[in-house]
Formats: sequence, structure tokens, C-alpha cells
Amino acid sequence: MLKKLIIGLVTAISIFPCFAGNFYFGPGISLQDTYAEDSSYRGVNPKFSFGFGQHFREFWYVGTEANASFGTVTLQTDGPNNLKTSNTLGLSVLPGIQVTRDTLAFTRFGLVNSYFNQPDKREMGGQIGLGLETHLTPSWEVRGEYTYSEYSNMINIGSPKTSAFTFGFVHKF
Repeated sequence: MLKKLIIGLVTAISIFPCFAGNFYFGPGISLQDTYAEDSSYRGVNPKFSFGFGQHFREFWYVGTEANASFGTVTLQTDGPNNLKTSNTLGLSVLPGIQVTRDTLAFTRFGLVNSYFNQPDKREMGGQIGLGLETHLTPSWEVRGEYTYSEYSNMINIGSPKTSAFTFGFVHKF
């Protein structure tokens, strides 16, 4: 799966060969709520992102990003099913607009692949989100984001849905 995400990232980057953009990477932390039918799960997980973005026509932005979360600290679980995910891989496109000289507003459209501890399986889902990113220094930015992910129907669980608030940093090089 990681191989497919890397190939997808390289392909997405190659769509914009005429732009001299910025590669970036950064750590983050997410508060995640996952729910389906009569079960719910809340946890905190570290997140790492790597991507490429480019501004054009003064204030428009397009980026592509691969991200990964490994491990989750459980805060709360309710119901007969444990909806904990122990790792998630994602690939997204991030269109945005520069709202001030230092602040970018962006949306996220992507795919995620998560490993659910119960029923012990990986599941693919779609993801959308909204975020803001602002400069701290010329190469470091702080980012806040909300994402919503929805997975296909799983036996005895239903269709899990995840809402996550992520706070992190981005280093551009």
C-alpha cells in the first residue's frame, strides 16, 4: 500500500512540472473520533506528512500530500466494537487560496487506508477536510485542520466514520 501511495504522490506532483514549487514535511498530532452504529472510539495519534505544493497566479495554491499515522493513545471507547485504528496511510490533493500574505486556507480531497483492530482488517475510505496554514518563519509553518473520513460497510460494525482535528508544523525546503 505504501508503494501505491508513493507512486500516486509522484504522479500527482508530475502534473505540475512547469512550476518550481516546494517540497515539505512535518509532524502533527490528531484528536480522532471514530463512530459506527452503536460503537465509538476517541484517541490521539501522531501524524507525519510529506508533500509538494505550489502557488500560482498570485494567490491560488495546489498541493499533493502523503501522510501516515502510526499508533494511537486511547482516550475513550464505547459499545460492543473497538473502532481503534492502529495505523492510517493517506494520499490527498490540497487546493487552496492565500487569504493573507502569511496565511493559506486549503481543502483536502483524498483517500485513506486504515487498519482497524477489530475486525482485524484494513479498509479504504474517502477523506475531505478544511485547514489553515500560516508562516512562523520563511521555512516553518503551523497548520490546523479538520478532516472527515468515511469507510465502506464492515460486517458487524457498519460504515465507520472518522472526524479528526490535527495540529502540526510544516517545514518547506
